[in-house]
Amino acid sequence: YLFFCLTGITMQHAVVPFKKAAADVACHNRGPPGPLSYWICKWDEKDLGIERDFELMGMEKRRLLRLRPDYKDAPDWKPTSRVDFMTIAAREALSMGDCEVIGGFVRDWIIRGEDDKVHGTPKDIDLRLWPGFDLNEFTRRCECWGLRREDRNTKMGFVTPSGEWFFIDYIFTKNFEQGGDLAIDLDVNSFAVSADIGLHKRAYLNRPICKTYGNMKSKVAYLVENAPKNHRCNYMMERVKKMQGRGWTVIRSKSLQKNCECKV
Repeated sequence: YLFFCLTGITMQHAVVPFKKAAADVACHNRGPPGPLSYWICKWDEKDLGIERDFELMGMEKRRLLRLRPDYKDAPDWKPTSRVDFMTIAAREALSMGDCEVIGGFVRDWIIRGEDDKVHGTPKDIDLRLWPGFDLNEFTRRCECWGLRREDRNTKMGFVTPSGEWFFIDYIFTKNFEQGGDLAIDLDVNSFAVSADIGLHKRAYLNRPICKTYGNMKSKVAYLVENAPKNHRCNYMMERVKKMQGRGWTVIRSKSLQKNCECKV
């Protein structure tokens, strides 16, 4: 699969042009993700003011491609670490369809390669689900890899053979859209991975992928929503506090505090 990304040669399916993907299917707002297809690893963002194409390379590309449902591990390879098992769980979810991986796992592991055992980063896998996704079948597939289902505090979770726990934070798309989560809070939370188009922007479409990528690598988050409605103020303040506590610099955090204080 690295070969296909480097050469641009298509597989069975045609390459989805990036501009079309960004405009039409970045949020999959017309239905669930389609069948497995070619994953773009290089983006032309001249329409967003970026002169050079941006390409995902090295270990970041490898971590991304390992999520493909048709990825072939080495014959003698078996998952051993927590992130190995999380990768397998995310791959199994994508292979079932009606699903995309969003949030911190894409940001912290796929892009940053962060494996912090002290703070448990990445701590979970965020899944956006469509009707038809079978959670029982997902559990069965994960258990085939040696994971054991263990839910804690209403969170769906799994324990690895070595005793490490991670959880699956899932939300069905109807609730996802009603909650306004497509209008994201931080730019670094805008990436998603689906079987049909691979890595893409699920929201904040006018932001170049390369700039969001740069913020992720630098642990700098741009606060998109710094003037939320009253009922979201506490939620947003907690989100910012959480990111700052993990070493992130959050741009416009002071304006969020000021705007929310005016609404109290």
